[in-house]
Amino acid sequence: MNVVVLADSQGLPRAKGWGNIPFEATYPYLLGQLLRDRLGDSAPFVIDRSSRGRTMKHVMRDWEEEVELKNARVIVLHVGGSDCAPRVFLPSEQEIIQKIPVKRVRQALLRLEKRHKRRILSWMPQRVCVPLAKFEARVADVVERVTRDADRCLIFVNIMAPTEHVSFHLPGLMENIASYNQVLARYCDSRRVHLVQLDRLVDDRGGAEKWTVDGVHLNGAGHLLLARELEACVMRFVASRFARKEGP
Repeated sequence: MNVVVLADSQGLPRAKGWGNIPFEATYPYLLGQLLRDRLGDSAPFVIDRSSRGRTMKHVMRDWEEEVELKNARVIVLHVGGSDCAPRVFLPSEQEIIQKIPVKRVRQALLRLEKRHKRRILSWMPQRVCVPLAKFEARVADVVERVTRDADRCLIFVNIMAPTEHVSFHLPGLMENIASYNQVLARYCDSRRVHLVQLDRLVDDRGGAEKWTVDGVHLNGAGHLLLARELEACVMRFVASRFARKEGP
C-alpha cells in the first residue's frame, strides 16, 4: 500500500543556515519509519513528493503522475500556506523580475519589496496565488477523486499559524489562514477524508514559537509531532481496510 505525501516546503529538509533539518528528520521520512516500526515488512511505502511553493493548482496538475500512476491508497495533502499568503509579487511576476538584465534594477526592486512589504500590502488590494473560491473548488475536486474509490483515504494537514512577528509583516495572513482552514474542515468526514489540525496541535503545545525554526516551518520536534499524528491516521485506515477484507 502506497502513501503519497503532497506537501509544500513544510515537508522538505532545510539547510544549516535555514533551520538545519536533515531529510531523516522530516515528517514524511519519520512517518515511513514509524509505520515500519509498527508493521514491519507489511508497512505501507511512503512516497515523499514535497515541493517548494506547491499550491492546490500544482496538486491538480500533478495528480495523475503523483497519485494515480503511483497507485496511492493514502494521500497526505499538506498545502495552503503558499496558496493564501498575501504577496506583493506573484510567482509569475517574480520570474519576470529575475529576467531583468540589469542586476542593480533587479536588486533594487527586491530590496524595495522586502523593506516596505508590510506597508505595500496594507495599501494594495490583496493578492494571493490561489484565491479562496479556486482553492475550495480544487479541494472539492480532490475529495471527489479520492472518495470515488472505496479503497482510498485522504488526509488534509491544515495551515499552521505563524509567529506574531511573521504575521505582523504580512497583513491579512491570519484571516486568510482561518478562511482556508475552514474550507479544509468542511470537506472532512472522519471516515475517508481526515483532517490533521496542525494549527490547533501546535497552539495547544506552546505555539509556533516552540515548534518552528523560523516562525513558519516546523523544527525537528514539530516534524516528529506531525509524523505521529499522521501515523495514527494511516493506522486507522489500515485497520479499517483489514476489517473490510475480513468481513462477511
